[in-house]
Amino acid sequence: MSRSVNDNPFTLICGPCQLESKDHIYKLTEEILTITNDLKIDWILKTSFDKANRTSISSKRGVGINEGTHIFYQLKQDYPNIRIITDVHETTQVKEVSPFVDALQIPAFLSRQT
Repeated sequence: MSRSVNDNPFTLICGPCQLESKDHIYKLTEEILTITNDLKIDWILKTSFDKANRTSISSKRGVGINEGTHIFYQLKQDYPNIRIITDVHETTQVKEVSPFVDALQIPAFLSRQT
């Protein structure tokens, strides 16, 4: 049996489940960039401005779409090479969020519901 080799570079996709605050994401961005730059690996930030599928209805959901898009915009200004993935929960959010991120994700939990 012949096995093919994957010569594509490794890409790390990670970040906090929910976007908690500008200060928090900037601190994490600095730490993760230090690590990924040292290891010479690509990184894509994955975080959600609204984490709707929480285990408890009283759990925090994130900063919301308005503050989230502002933070994404600022991150792109301060770190021009950063790539960002975030969730959308409503079709109306796609147009509002897409100018500030590189990819949108529909959470599996929502896909299952629909």
